[in-house]
Amino acid sequence: MKILRICTATAIAVLITGKVALAFGGGTLPDERKTGSALSDILRVNLSVPVMSPLFENVPIAEVNDEVVTLKELGDALVSSHEGRTEGEKQAARIDFSTILKRLINVRLIVQEAREMGMDELPEVKEALKRNSNAVTRELLIEDIAKDVKADETEVEKFRREVVREWKIKSVFFEKEDDAKKMEEAIKAGKDFDELAAKAIEDKTAKGRGEGGYVKPKDLLPEIVKVVSEMKTGAVSPIVKVGSGNSAGFTIIKLEDIRYPEDPETTERARGAVLDVARSEAVRNFKREAFKKTVKINNKLLDSLDFESKEPGLQKMLKDTRDVATVEGEKPVTVADLSKGMSERFFHGLERAAEGKQVNAKKREILDNLLEKRLFEKEESKRGIRNTEKFRNKMKEYEDSVLFSLFVQRVLFPDVKTNEEDLKAYYNDHAGDYTTPEMMKVSSLVFETGEQAEKALDRLKKGADFNWMKSNTEGQVDSSKTDVLSFPGTTMVIRNLPEGVRNALSGAKSEEYRLYQSPEGHFYVLYIRDVVPAALQRFEEVRDEIKKKVFNEKLNASVEEWADKLRVTADVKIYLSNSGETGKRPENTD
Repeated sequence: MKILRICTATAIAVLITGKVALAFGGGTLPDERKTGSALSDILRVNLSVPVMSPLFENVPIAEVNDEVVTLKELGDALVSSHEGRTEGEKQAARIDFSTILKRLINVRLIVQEAREMGMDELPEVKEALKRNSNAVTRELLIEDIAKDVKADETEVEKFRREVVREWKIKSVFFEKEDDAKKMEEAIKAGKDFDELAAKAIEDKTAKGRGEGGYVKPKDLLPEIVKVVSEMKTGAVSPIVKVGSGNSAGFTIIKLEDIRYPEDPETTERARGAVLDVARSEAVRNFKREAFKKTVKINNKLLDSLDFESKEPGLQKMLKDTRDVATVEGEKPVTVADLSKGMSERFFHGLERAAEGKQVNAKKREILDNLLEKRLFEKEESKRGIRNTEKFRNKMKEYEDSVLFSLFVQRVLFPDVKTNEEDLKAYYNDHAGDYTTPEMMKVSSLVFETGEQAEKALDRLKKGADFNWMKSNTEGQVDSSKTDVLSFPGTTMVIRNLPEGVRNALSGAKSEEYRLYQSPEGHFYVLYIRDVVPAALQRFEEVRDEIKKKVFNEKLNASVEEWADKLRVTADVKIYLSNSGETGKRPENTD
């Protein structure tokens, strides 16, 4: 449910550009309580700050019964609810921050009510917090260990080139291997690939299957990728068998060019991937060094422990206090500790696993996990991870999410009901949401002049193979240019295409060709491979989906109603002034 995500910080790498005006004045701010300044009702300062900036993340944008809501929480809510995914500042400026802030305040009010009801004292809540506390501590320790790690830019470029690599290839396809071998022998004898391919197509012993323009490895068959990956520019491949059964055939490929387009977004993804690997290696190095310096294992005792034998038996081993391994400054790992770890690993039963001789092989792995836990706990304590503000904030955020969810489940869920009339009314009101859009599978040839496009269209209508023409027709525009529309031959939703393209494709049928001139002056021959008409889905097909939506709508309305009731008696102050309201005095709902 959307509203359940608002109070939970999500680790999603989404870039949000946005600024928000903060107006401080009137009401009482935290610092004013200390100074008691009489100027608090007179002075006001307006700030325009980036929503996602760490410099301003602790700035209060509201107070709910003296509990501060910060700018960081607003940014996290934007990411979590996806309302902050923008294409620039103009789009970000249209975000209704006040609506998002209202949700944050509603969540805060309900969480406070949950505490008033004693939900924070429930055993299941305390157990959940304990588990999360351990997970957060480990997460922050790993983050701290790897905080100074940098990405190797050489590796970044290597990774980037692998991702963006594109090949320009020509290929010819044979149904009979003997025909392919004749062409292969002729190429070895020094004859030209293009001439041989054209002759084979003309003789109808082969078909042109050139991909046209540049293609990525992911767009080709695995067997072709394997061969082309080992080729150099200008080289011609040996015969490659593709497909199987009745669709099997043989192809010969010419690699005309390799390029590595610049793409800042891909570069950043590559940097992130390389950095992740480097950070993981830093953590492994820390673990190796810590083991070396502080761990001693009693290998003789470890080797003697037989968890697959009936003697002495698991119950006795769970009471064995002998030390299997010691960690300097920490509790040792005993036979009992290891036995417990073994029984937890084989949750279907240690005895059952022992019958299959699967247990003893896991001894060292499980001991390693137990030692790692002690080493990390030692380091967590040494670095004071649990005393950091970051730890406290993450725990507070998690506790709020648990209490909010629990309140919703126990207090609101039981009263939210849906019936068949609700569902059918929603279906009728939102028929457009349940109409599958018209779709087409379209490929294209793009030319510099209208005359070239019309000639190509004429040849296609007379039976020329589209793929062969794409690979061999002169005058085509480079498909990598930014102002060239891409028609990759995959199914596309027509309503998502530019208006001019929609008009050109209007009423088209499968295996038909259409001409289109773009505003940029390019001339397209559009090949409609397939058409999927729009259709209204039956109510029965979408009933379950509608039921969830109707339920969530009613649940969100119930949350709003509860929050409105709580707000009547709450002390809520708002210091956020969004577009058009900058300078407005903060709301004080005393």
